Amino acid sequence: MTLYQAGRYAEAEAEARSVAAARSRSRNDTYAPLALGIAALAAGAQGRHADAVTTYDALLPVAGRIFGAEHPQTLKLRSDRAQALTSLARHAECEAECAAVARIAARGTGPDMPLIATAARNGQIYALTALGRHPQAEALAREALAAHRAPDRFTLVLRLGLARSLNSRTATRSLSPRRSAPTSCASVCPQSSAARKPASSSWPRPPPSSAWGVAPRQAPA
Repeated sequence: MTLYQAGRYAEAEAEARSVAAARSRSRNDTYAPLALGIAALAAGAQGRHADAVTTYDALLPVAGRIFGAEHPQTLKLRSDRAQALTSLARHAECEAECAAVARIAARGTGPDMPLIATAARNGQIYALTALGRHPQAEALAREALAAHRAPDRFTLVLRLGLARSLNSRTATRSLSPRRSAPTSCASVCPQSSAARKPASSSWPRPPPSSAWGVAPRQAPA
């Protein structure tokens, strides 16, 4: 993960895939799925979002078997996959996945779950705005901010999500009645389009170096 944090994404991906290949000899090894999760993040950081989604699709069944379907690490991987989806303009899928992750995390226990739920709501707010569902995005952002009162980066990205939803609503209303209104904020707010910018800048969130701020739980080899 040090290579990833340093912005050396190609090296980080290669190293993570090497670790995953070496560790995958054991069917229940916990390091292999964690390494593949880093590889997927690094692929996305290089703009290869389709490759990232393919990696997540292969990884998630393994993570679910090893960690459990509702384990924080599995939910974190699902959230990361959702971000890759929105970077491919697959906003409806992203919104549905983030909503599902948030529901599971909200009923879970442990210190990681509130962070995962908040992060998933952040992704859902972004996707709703991209889909042009600005009132729902605004309502969800206000609800999430009311539930998360800590003065941390989660609060910052939720406020940015609220601002984006409000800005998109205003831009949509200001269009001439003779022009058809766009269905997503990408048409009226190109600076926040996931299709035009890397995921790290289009979807504000805590750095993915530690599971939306949740440290990976690794079992001894």
